[in-house]
This record gives sequence, C-alpha cells and structure tokens, in this order.
Amino acid sequence: MQLQYKPGTRREPDSLAPLQLERTSVEEDAAQLRRGNGTPMMLSLVLATVATFGGLEWLGNIDRQQAYAHAADQLETIDSQQSEAFLRCALPNVQRSQLSSTQALHNAIEVVSERFDKFYGRQLAHCSHYLDDLNTELAAVSVPRDMKLQLDSLQHAARLFRRAWDNYRVYLQDPEQRYDYVQATPMIEKVTLAWADYRAQQDQIKGSLRGHD
Repeated sequence: MQLQYKPGTRREPDSLAPLQLERTSVEEDAAQLRRGNGTPMMLSLVLATVATFGGLEWLGNIDRQQAYAHAADQLETIDSQQSEAFLRCALPNVQRSQLSSTQALHNAIEVVSERFDKFYGRQLAHCSHYLDDLNTELAAVSVPRDMKLQLDSLQHAARLFRRAWDNYRVYLQDPEQRYDYVQATPMIEKVTLAWADYRAQQDQIKGSLRGHD
C-alpha cells in the first residue's frame, strides 16, 4: 500500500535547516573558545589591536618630527631675512665672513661710525624695521612644548639686541652730542655682546630642533 500525498498535509519548512546549522556553528565556536581552541582567534584580535595602536603612535611620531623640522625652518628663514638682513643694511660694505667674531663686528661698527660720524644714526634708523620684524616674527613662532624655554631665551636675546642698537642709534642722532670714541665704545660693546648671545641662542635652538628630525 502506497502513501499518497493529500492536500493540506503539513510539511516542515526547508528554511529551518540553515537556521539550525547556523545555531550549531555558533555553539561550536563558543565551545571551542571554552576548550581553548579559540586561541588563534584571540591572538589575531590582539595583534590587530596592537597594530592599530602602533600605527597611531607611528603617525604621532611623524607629526612631532614635522613640528620640530617646521619650527627649525621658520627660525632659519627669520634669521636670514631679518637679523642678518639688518646687519647687511647697517654694515653694507662688510662681508658676512668679516663678522665671524664679536671683535670683528666691534671693529666694523667702529670704522663705519668714525667714517660717517653722527650721520650713521640715519642709516641705522633706515635699517631698524628689520629688527622690528625680527622680534614680531620670533614672537609668532610655534615650537613643541619641550622647546618653549629655548624659544623664550632666543626672543629675549633678540630684544636685547634690538635695545643695544636702539641705544646706539639714539646717541648718534642726538644733535646735542658730538660723536666721541670714548662714549661710543661701551655702546658698541653692548651691541656686539648682544649679537653674540643672539647667535648662540639661535644655534642652540636650531640644533635642538634639528636633532629631533
């Protein structure tokens, strides 16, 4: 006797099989983790996490190195376009190689002062905008936090350099005073010492910044 299919007979839906298999798979994975067979899976997760944080740290290091390099480039540009440009303006016939020491700078200022006498003050007034720009641009430089104290020292040295030249210029432009070598010498000395300190501070901070490149 053969069984015949009768309309209305209920059949189990075929779609239950995949659901059952999927549930079984999840349960098996959980069981593997409990038995310790999930170690490769956990190791992969840990390695992925370490790689992510390592990549972020690497990118952070690159950003910090770029910040040091950018600050050094800024100071190099300011030094060339402002401080040394001022000296070229104030001592137009003197080569940079002739100013390799404070004594050489002192001699150069003495020579030009004796040659032009009080009129040299006009030339210094004409060049003073370079020192204005020097202090303004140094104040706008941004450096990493660990370089802040060195930048403060450089800015202070630049202000002293500006003040020394201003005092000498005011003396030269005073119509009530004649140019006198004895009076001029200590003011020139202050100029040269201020320049030496500024140069030392420039070299120090740029060396520190370049060391982080």
